[in-house]
Amino acid sequence: MNRIQVIEWFSKVEKETRFNNEEGDIWPILKSDLFFSWYRQSSSSSSNLSRKKKPLYTRVRSLFFSLVNICKYRRGSTLYAGFSAHRTVMNDLFVNKFFRAFTNDRRNVEMEYGQIDTRKQYENYKDILFLEHLEPLVKLIGLFVKKRSCSYKNIKDVIKRFDVEVCPLAESYIKKFESKLHLIRAYAIFFSYLLRKLKVEKVYVLCYYNIQMFALVYAANKLGIITYDVQHGSQGPLHPMYYFNGLKSGTDYPDTLPSNFWCWDAPSASSLRSWLPSNRMEKVENRGNPWISYTIQHYGDHFKHAINRTKNNILITLQEPVLSGTLLEVIENLDSQRFVWWLRFHPRMMEKRDYWKDYFARKNIQNVEIDKACEIPLPILLNSSFLHISRYSGSIIEGCILGVRTFITDEIGIETYHYYIDNKKVFNTVGFTARDLLSLIESFDDEIQNG
Repeated sequence: MNRIQVIEWFSKVEKETRFNNEEGDIWPILKSDLFFSWYRQSSSSSSNLSRKKKPLYTRVRSLFFSLVNICKYRRGSTLYAGFSAHRTVMNDLFVNKFFRAFTNDRRNVEMEYGQIDTRKQYENYKDILFLEHLEPLVKLIGLFVKKRSCSYKNIKDVIKRFDVEVCPLAESYIKKFESKLHLIRAYAIFFSYLLRKLKVEKVYVLCYYNIQMFALVYAANKLGIITYDVQHGSQGPLHPMYYFNGLKSGTDYPDTLPSNFWCWDAPSASSLRSWLPSNRMEKVENRGNPWISYTIQHYGDHFKHAINRTKNNILITLQEPVLSGTLLEVIENLDSQRFVWWLRFHPRMMEKRDYWKDYFARKNIQNVEIDKACEIPLPILLNSSFLHISRYSGSIIEGCILGVRTFITDEIGIETYHYYIDNKKVFNTVGFTARDLLSLIESFDDEIQNG
């Protein structure tokens, strides 16, 4: 199955299955787990962060200082939770690009889930609540939480169907999934305590669909605290965690889903409203991309000398660390005196940079920039680009917001962003040959030259 077929399979299951309340809370967790099980089997993607076990003394010390920090936070706070992949380096400091405009306020609490990127210098390291430091406490809580077997009929039936109809699962899959649910329950207990202690009024999360964020959203919803999922990339019907076809009313809305959604633009908001229950339409808000305006305003001058504006800069944003044969042919044949290619890799795919630098060096292609493309903030790159090319990255939306000419080269991208395609600024180039692309790019340059 390809991605579109997998999404259609999930939609069919959601239409056919009537989950009870507890199964409904589990369904987003299972859907995420099954989808990424398929994704890992069908793609070559991998994370560039390796997990290293820290010495016991370091873990105990980190846990102690994290608990001390919790006591220092102001009551009545707003909590912002993200991951290291949502950060970027600005003035040599590692900052959360979506929350940067808010987290400098001492009334707010910044939380980071996942592994700490020890290669970077965090801007406000001592003020961040790192969940990695709190893992020993959560595991301790888990020892006192009764383990449950996955006895839910609809959940087990969906797992069996997925194994047969979509892709094979390991024999131990159900057991591992039970362990994941157990860990989410343990985290939810901790978060419930934390939210009450800090009297948190609102929670903003980036990428709600992982163990820690499912737990945080669940705990906040149970306490009646408003939770926002802040858009961090593409959404729409081809993203399984932003399209639930089976929610028939507001009464069966899962507590593991955010109560509110912060969207970058009107089409993204409209996509969510297309499936949300009618009583939740107003909870989808078009509040813009906070990173775009902030970075251009505060850092535009800082990077203006890093980009050569005397040539036409073509930015390729790579959701996966591969380039099609067609694009490689275009890169090799487009006039290197007039055009520079900027290859930007997804934050989780940075380990492939050296491979591609070596590839272009062997080909003696010198008008390709990789390191700067991965380091300069995306809004500044887009704002300086003659053309943006992408398969289905969320950067397509950011390019549209900034009015950048964009080629979409993948059916998934066309399906996800079809409402942007106007053949003036955003083009459907699926199936185009290298000659087609070269001709179109040259025509744009001719338009500029001729005024």
